[in-house]
Amino acid sequence: MKHWFNEKVIFWTFAGLFVSVFVILAVLLILSPKQDVENRGFISCTNQFIKSVETCLNKESKYRTAVCGLESVTKNTICDFKIIGEGVSKWSKGEQSTPWANYLYKAKLPISQNEYFDNSSDEIDPEFEKLVLNHKKLQDQIDNLKKESPEKSSELEKFDINKFKELKK
Repeated sequence: MKHWFNEKVIFWTFAGLFVSVFVILAVLLILSPKQDVENRGFISCTNQFIKSVETCLNKESKYRTAVCGLESVTKNTICDFKIIGEGVSKWSKGEQSTPWANYLYKAKLPISQNEYFDNSSDEIDPEFEKLVLNHKKLQDQIDNLKKESPEKSSELEKFDINKFKELKK
C-alpha cells in the first residue's frame, strides 16, 4: 500500500521552504533603508559585501573570481540572517517593539545644505548659522574659492557668513 507521505512530498516541502525563506529575505532587503547615518540594519552587511566583491575583482583568474564572488554572496546572506536573528532576539528580550524594528525603520539621512538654507526664503536654520559662525576658517575657504573660480561665485554667495550676520540683524 502506498502512503501519501513519500519522498517527493518531503523533498518539495523542503524545497518550497528553502525558496520561501530566500524570497522573504529578498523582500526585506528591498523594503529596508539603503542609507542611514548610523549604518543600522542590512547596510553594514551591504558595505562589507561591496568591499569583498571589489577584492574579488582583483583576482587573477576567472575561476578564483567566481569562487570569491560566491563566497561574498554567501557571507552577505549569512550576515543578513544574523541581522534578522538579532532583531528577533532583541524583540524576545523586550529591547525593541517588533522583531523587524532593527532593519525596517525610518532612516536618518545625512543633512544636506538644502535643508539648512532654503533658496526660496531668507530664513536661516539656527543650527546652520552656529555651524558656520563657529568655523571661521570656512569663510576664508569660501573667499578663496570665489577668487579661484569667479563663475561659481554666485553659488558660493549663499554660504557667505557676512550675509548670515546681515540677515540675523
